Amino acid sequence: MKLLFTTVALLILLCTASRGQDLNQSVSISFYDMRFERVLSELTARYDLKFSYSPEGVELNKKITLSIERIRLDDALDRIFKQAEVEYTVVGEQIVLRDKHNLEKGFVVRGKVIDGPSGTPLALASVRLDETGIGVATNHDGDFILHAPAQYAGSKITVSYIGYQSFRFSYSPDKNIVTISLEPASTQLGAVVVTSKTGHSILEEAIARIHENYDTGKVIYTYFIRDLALEDGDPIEASETVYQAYRESAAPSADRQVKVVKGRRVKDFHAVQGILQTFIRWTGFEIGLSTDIIFSAELKNSRNNDEFPGANFLRQHDFELEGTSMLDDKEVYVVSFDQKDAYKNKALYKGKFYIDTESLAFVRTEMELSPKGIHQAKFFGTSKGAAMLFGYSHCAVLGQKSITTYKAWKGKWYPASVGVSWNASLAKPKTDFFSEILLTGDVVVTGIQTGNVEPFHPSEVLTAKDQRNWEYLYRLAFWNEINAIPPDAPMEDAFQTIALKNKKNGVDMNFWRRYQPYKNDRSLLLRDSMLCQQASTTTGGSQVVASRLGGESINKFSAPKYPALNRTLATKHFVLSFLAEDSASAQAVAVVLENNYTRVLGSFGIDALPGRVQVEIYPGIENYHFAIGQPGAADSDVGMAVDDQSFKMVSPGYPGRYHTRESLLKAAIHEFTHCVHYRFITQLSESDPTRFETTDDAAWLFEAMASYVAQQSYSPKKFEYLRTGKYPTLKELNDVDGNGKIYDIGFLLIEFIETTWEEEGLLNVLAQNGDLQAALGLGDREFEKRFYSYLRDNFLKE
Repeated sequence: MKLLFTTVALLILLCTASRGQDLNQSVSISFYDMRFERVLSELTARYDLKFSYSPEGVELNKKITLSIERIRLDDALDRIFKQAEVEYTVVGEQIVLRDKHNLEKGFVVRGKVIDGPSGTPLALASVRLDETGIGVATNHDGDFILHAPAQYAGSKITVSYIGYQSFRFSYSPDKNIVTISLEPASTQLGAVVVTSKTGHSILEEAIARIHENYDTGKVIYTYFIRDLALEDGDPIEASETVYQAYRESAAPSADRQVKVVKGRRVKDFHAVQGILQTFIRWTGFEIGLSTDIIFSAELKNSRNNDEFPGANFLRQHDFELEGTSMLDDKEVYVVSFDQKDAYKNKALYKGKFYIDTESLAFVRTEMELSPKGIHQAKFFGTSKGAAMLFGYSHCAVLGQKSITTYKAWKGKWYPASVGVSWNASLAKPKTDFFSEILLTGDVVVTGIQTGNVEPFHPSEVLTAKDQRNWEYLYRLAFWNEINAIPPDAPMEDAFQTIALKNKKNGVDMNFWRRYQPYKNDRSLLLRDSMLCQQASTTTGGSQVVASRLGGESINKFSAPKYPALNRTLATKHFVLSFLAEDSASAQAVAVVLENNYTRVLGSFGIDALPGRVQVEIYPGIENYHFAIGQPGAADSDVGMAVDDQSFKMVSPGYPGRYHTRESLLKAAIHEFTHCVHYRFITQLSESDPTRFETTDDAAWLFEAMASYVAQQSYSPKKFEYLRTGKYPTLKELNDVDGNGKIYDIGFLLIEFIETTWEEEGLLNVLAQNGDLQAALGLGDREFEKRFYSYLRDNFLKE
């Protein structure tokens, strides 16, 4: 079960003013026997309306039939909401919906959960309505607010907390504010009965029963995410959001969608800008819980066999049956585990599983990176070679922990809550930059719908382009009638602190846009700040301003969906994975790679790699982007070298509109060159661990070398900035994900080095990771002058 804690991605978003919602406009509407939820989606898409409602408190399955022309939009809403038996109020840009019947008969329970002996508040205690999918959790102060539909007024409410006896009570209209005092449960484990069962065998059987114990059909989760990121103890990001997620089935290729119900988010611009200026290869710095974390919390077969419950997990860990205990009034096996000493070369886990003795369902999982292998944890998922190439080899993961609980409902088990923490150090000795990042986050499932549930309308679904790229501040009453963790002092302090710091630094805006230009040009930040403030003013300041990228609305998110690669082809030096129907393309890639294997390695003075390189070939750009976790990435992104042993790419058989079969075959050589470059840097660092401490990020060299080896050359006359003498500096060329100019002239840049200083000079530049003074005795400015003189004399003369 792999939780996605961090995202580092390119986010270049254009801030434009929203036209807002005009309830006085004349409209023509026609709906026939359409579900109310679908009607809301259609209205959102057509008229840019923003509806806010509690999924538990509005009947979304009511059928609406209405056909009318040339009517004011607010009058049309009145007629629609009358059929849906819903009342509404307009709050700023939000249209808040309430079921008429629930206005009179729905109920709210407020309370506080405390430790019985001491009276200390219990944070993140579970408060759930029995026999329903509805629940909440307490905040830092132990407070909770539970909203429930009227039909459940007679149901019991269960309060539970790990290590305490559960408490049940009934709702009473005369006493809807309660204090729940939980008593500690016995901490003594039940003795291990002499049996053939072991920790390993129990876990093996529990994994085998996952598809029996957990719902594998259609489901909609409503869940609340709260996370807080600190840099050296100061808040730099905070968010609180209610999402809904739709899952068609448990199959890896099944439809998965996420949409926002309501949320707020802030980020310290100044702190993030400082990080980006230090680590220039990072085009964006995003830290927080992934919006689709609910899918990661589901127990299913993992794509990564090292992750629980993947095939390798049982083999790579030692397990011990500690005994039995009581958890949520169920007897559970307690199985502890830790990484085996034999696998210290991997970042694996330690922790505990709490498994129901009757059904063998997982009730609670506790996992953290084991001290035995934590030093192997990849920082933001990158290899050691990439870290050294791009200047963050001293960054390190210090800790990663998750606690996930599961709830039984209607004979099946579902995720109930997730708590995570992630701790890392950011360090770059050359620039004297040192800081420590701590992320804490909580996820609480507040509602579950199963059975005949339907996917969301496309207009409602978040895209990955802005799943972490929206934010706005609200007053405390923002969460009224929404099941969420109530605001508490730490979160409110974080929101206010960040907002004040942004204002102090001249960035008084409600959302973050356009990362890349801000790193070197503060005037752009201030300019866009003013644009965004004006946009906020025109829309009342209470709703996120609409953003556009390439004319496409980016207020959506789709969870990864792509066909599983179901065939492999092993050659002397490569193992290729691909779709069965794409075997011809895989054969072509294999031939190209094998034919160029010796040449590519020779470019770095390397004789051989330690093993076969794994190559994943995806049918089409969209499928490839989903596979790498970046849906909506640029069409120019057709390959990615993961490390020195693997890369992913778009199949030459599915080139799309912007590529050709031949260009994608060259892309295969390009990405393989990256793999060899990683290996080259890693080998040098193994012989001299301090070798790259004084070199700067060399993204320009990384991409230029791959373009040169892959023979991806272009005439300089093709580019206006070169024809007009606006030559980019090496620093600008390093901005590979921003302006991308290194791909235009990378081939010629390496050709210039090899022509002028021969092969030995090029290898010196590679060995010094782009430190031209150390490799060639030239400063950057002198090198740039000589390179552009070479371009003018050989390629730009009329």
